[in-house]
Amino acid sequence: MRSLTPSLNIPCRRARLLIFILSVSFIAVAPSYAEQWQKLNVQGYVNDFAGVLSAQTVTGLSQLSTEVDQKAKAQIAIVTIKTLEGDTVEDFANHLFHKWGVGAKGTDRGVMVLVATDDHQYWTEVGYGLEPILPDGKVGNFGRGMLPFLRQGDYNRAIAGMVIQIAQVVAEDSHVSLDSLGNGNAAAQGSDGGQQIHLTHGQVVFFVIAFIVLAPILL
Repeated sequence: MRSLTPSLNIPCRRARLLIFILSVSFIAVAPSYAEQWQKLNVQGYVNDFAGVLSAQTVTGLSQLSTEVDQKAKAQIAIVTIKTLEGDTVEDFANHLFHKWGVGAKGTDRGVMVLVATDDHQYWTEVGYGLEPILPDGKVGNFGRGMLPFLRQGDYNRAIAGMVIQIAQVVAEDSHVSLDSLGNGNAAAQGSDGGQQIHLTHGQVVFFVIAFIVLAPILL
């Protein structure tokens, strides 16, 4: 049998060149994993890069975020991505938040809700102007509320519920009402025409999510 050894006898100069090319390629590719946020360009209030939100949810959340921006002068950015590419969810959200300039300059009244679907992580970045009304504890509670939906892969209800609660806090602080949320915050009239039925916060969120997801279909 003919020996295969001679075919592996690559000249030393060519071997060094091959090693150099492979080394440079690795160096060029490695940093890009931590810089993927630089490649993302804002597409509006809702940026579903992972493709996990329905068209109805995107429309409903866009309308809600537009109203919050116009009435309460605060911006809510929703972002879904598939993977963080090795970056931490906190750094990714922070970098993207500042790159896009969420919140009007000088007021920093902006919030970004980021969900990385393949990494099973999420983060809410809050601008300085909204930190007094959206402290870490409150935002953390909102996030824990969407965990059951995230575990089920129901990103529509998970993200809609989170954004609705943030929008409610901002609206209440600015003393404005949001038509996109309907009249859920007020007591609904009972069947007898006079008795009021007081909804819990969880029930209000549920009905508003259902409205955002289903209303465009019905209309």
